[in-house]
Amino acid sequence: MNFQWKTVIIPYILVLKIVGYWPKQTCYKANFYSFYAVTFGVIFIGGHNLSQIIYTFHIRKDLKKLTVGLYMTSTNLLAVVKIYSFVRNVGIIKQLLFKMEEYEFGPKTRQQVRLLQKSLNFWKIVSFLYSIAMYSVVFSFSVLPLFTNNWRKTRLLPFRVWFPFSTRKMTRYVFVYIYQVISAWYIAIVTLNIDLVMFTLMMFVWNQCEILCDNLRYLEDDKFFVEKFIECVKHHKAIVSFAKNSNRLSNNIVLGQMITSVVVVSLAMFQLTQVHFISCEAFTSLLHITASLLQTLFYCWCGNEVEIKSSQISYAIYESKWVDQHEAVKKMMLIFGCRCQNPIILNAIQLFPLCLKTFITIVRSAWSYFVLLRNAGSYDVSAGL
Repeated sequence: MNFQWKTVIIPYILVLKIVGYWPKQTCYKANFYSFYAVTFGVIFIGGHNLSQIIYTFHIRKDLKKLTVGLYMTSTNLLAVVKIYSFVRNVGIIKQLLFKMEEYEFGPKTRQQVRLLQKSLNFWKIVSFLYSIAMYSVVFSFSVLPLFTNNWRKTRLLPFRVWFPFSTRKMTRYVFVYIYQVISAWYIAIVTLNIDLVMFTLMMFVWNQCEILCDNLRYLEDDKFFVEKFIECVKHHKAIVSFAKNSNRLSNNIVLGQMITSVVVVSLAMFQLTQVHFISCEAFTSLLHITASLLQTLFYCWCGNEVEIKSSQISYAIYESKWVDQHEAVKKMMLIFGCRCQNPIILNAIQLFPLCLKTFITIVRSAWSYFVLLRNAGSYDVSAGL
């Protein structure tokens, strides 16, 4: 059956190509596109991150300001990690996209096409809602200072950063404001589409597990039973190989996402205890918490789906017409079933499995660090008194 897997991932690739992170070859060459990517990266990512790092260094003795500076800096440094990991492995990603179109991974029946179409329609809705949520956070950051009292006098910026000049003058303030907004949107667009590419690769793995389960369940008791079963074994081997390669791509990204989530959520919650709940600072902290947890939740949810779908393969083997088969065939199926009892588990550098339990652990860790910070802050206040 003809089924184009690339139609799902092409919109994300197109956006990455526009912003400079999808070269024609497997790596960057000395050409205009590379110059374009480096220029935009240095101006909008490097400059924005550097100004925040310098600002964080300057306010290191002020605990209240330091918490804000740290969780904003952590978020932007995570973007650098994601972009670096993606660009470094763009050749492998292109190879995986090529493999997605191989006959082995395609649906074989109309029922499988309907199954995939239903899954892809659901994925399109989920990815659209995820994009809306993340872009809403960036939009809120972009316009939030304009809704504060006397913003013309206070000259509040979307992000607290250091510049070698004063932003009290209106022309400089407008210039810096526009620069920060463009930088924030540029970073958000790049990282969001990188995340969506990684999510789609995971989605492809669990869809393949669904196809394999369907093929195994409908193994008919005919002369082609053994040939079809061998094809299923090869299909499973190809799925495991694809999952390992895609997991290798996302190792650093997932690890960075988990660590950043703990840092951002704990620091942002601590910031909430230091400001009035109905204020610009409180709303900013809530936005950071929402964005960070949502990103981590999606990685853990996708990994959890892969584990669940792959664990169903051994049950699908049992549901096939194996009863009347030859003893040698039954032994082969038994060996394959024992192999499939170990589900496909995606992880972060063999440390943290991507599952919903890991997400709960991250939330608990963030809460523990928040309590530690709050106790430390209370101790500093009492010592000052």
